[in-house]
Amino acid sequence: MRIAVTGATGYIGRRLVCRAHAEGHQILAMTRKPLKGHPWLAFDLADFVEPDIPSDVDVVVHLAAITGNRNQNSGVDEQAAAASLMACSRKIGAHFVFVSSQTAADVAPTAYGRQKWRIEQQVRISGGTIIRPGQVYGGEERGLFGRIVSLVRVSPLLPAFYPRLPIQPIHVDDLADAILAACRVRDNFAIYEVAEPELVDFSRYLSVIAVKWVRRRAVVVPCPIVVLRMSRAVLGERLSIRFGLDRLLSLTSLPAMQTADDLRRLGVNLRRLEDGMSRSGNASLRNLLEEGHCLLTYIMRSPPPVSLTRRYVRYVQQFKTATEAIGLPKLCLQFPFLVSFLRNVQPVPHSIPHQIRLRLKAAISIADASPAGARRFMLLERDISFARRLLILLNAASGELVARICRPFLSPLLQITNPSGTSRK
Repeated sequence: MRIAVTGATGYIGRRLVCRAHAEGHQILAMTRKPLKGHPWLAFDLADFVEPDIPSDVDVVVHLAAITGNRNQNSGVDEQAAAASLMACSRKIGAHFVFVSSQTAADVAPTAYGRQKWRIEQQVRISGGTIIRPGQVYGGEERGLFGRIVSLVRVSPLLPAFYPRLPIQPIHVDDLADAILAACRVRDNFAIYEVAEPELVDFSRYLSVIAVKWVRRRAVVVPCPIVVLRMSRAVLGERLSIRFGLDRLLSLTSLPAMQTADDLRRLGVNLRRLEDGMSRSGNASLRNLLEEGHCLLTYIMRSPPPVSLTRRYVRYVQQFKTATEAIGLPKLCLQFPFLVSFLRNVQPVPHSIPHQIRLRLKAAISIADASPAGARRFMLLERDISFARRLLILLNAASGELVARICRPFLSPLLQITNPSGTSRK
C-alpha cells in the first residue's frame, strides 16, 4: 500500500513509518519538515492549508495533533483540518484512519480528550476507522512516555497513588502494528481499542520504568490524588499542560477498554510490559546479558568486563536449541554465588539442570580464554604472595564445602523462570 501519514516525525509516527517500510509499504510523510528517505508533503495543523494528496494514496493515517503549549485554542482549527483531510481522502478513494485516545469523551477532563472525541464524531460520519490506544510506552523517550521517564529518572521517590490509577499500556511498536492491520482491513467505519486487556496500576507502571528502563531501584511513597489536584490549582492550566499534570489527572476518569476482541480481529499480540520496557522493545537480549553477567561473576568471583558478557550472548545465540535465557531466579541474578545451589547431581538431557551446566561450560570457556579469566584462575597477579594464594584456595574449598551442605535446603527455594513467565524447578 501507499500510506500517507500525518505526524510522521512524531513519537508514534516514526515507529509506524519504520515498521510500514519494513513490510514493503510506501510512505508519504505529511509533516512540517521533510522526513529523510521518504516522499514529503507539507502539512502543519497550526498553520493549516488543505494538502493536495496524490491520487495513488491508498490510506491516510491521521496522527498529527496540537499538544502542549501549542494547544491553547478551542480545537476548532484542528477539527477543520481533520474534516478537510477526510474530504481529500474520499475524493481520491483512500481509507481514513484516525488515531484517537483512550481519554476521548464529550465530558473528558482535558481539552485534548474532548478534541479527540469531536474529531471522532466526524470520522463516524465519513465512514473512516478510529483507533483508541491506551498508555503508549517504549521506543524513543518522547511524548507523555518521555516526560514520565524524565521524572522517574530525576525523582528520588516514586508515588503510589491512592485511590489507584488503573491504566492499559501498549508498546509503541505494537500500536504501529495495530494501525497497519487496520489499514489492511479497511472497514467501513470501525472503532478499535488497542491496549493491554488487563488493568495495570499506574504506580506499578512507574516502578517497571524505574527498574527496567532507568535501571535503578524504586523507592515508593504513598501519594493521595488530592495532592495532584492541589498542585494543578497552584500551577494553573498552562503550567499543568506543560508538565503533563493535566494528562496525569485524566487517568482518574479513564474508561476501561475491552480490547481483547479488537486485538484478535486485528491479529495483534501484545508483548508483556516487562518485556517491552527495554531499549530494543524485546527483553530476550537483556535477559541473556543478565544471565551472562551472573554466570561469569559466579565463575570469576568478580564482575566481568562488558566485552565478556557480550561474547557470552553471541556464543549462546549460536546454539541450535535453547537460544533464549533459561530464566535464572532473581536471587541468583542479585547474588551470583547462589548459582551453586542450582546444580543437580545427575543432570538429565533437556532438563533445566542440564541447561545450566551447558551455560556454565560456555561461561567457563569464555572466561578461561580471556586475560581477566586467566589472571583469576591461575592467580597471576604479581602482588599476590604465596600465603594469600593459599588463603584463596582454602576459601574456595571451604565455600564448596558449605555449598554442598546447604544445597539440599536452599535448592527447593530457587526456581527457574522460563521466558514465558512460568516457573520450573
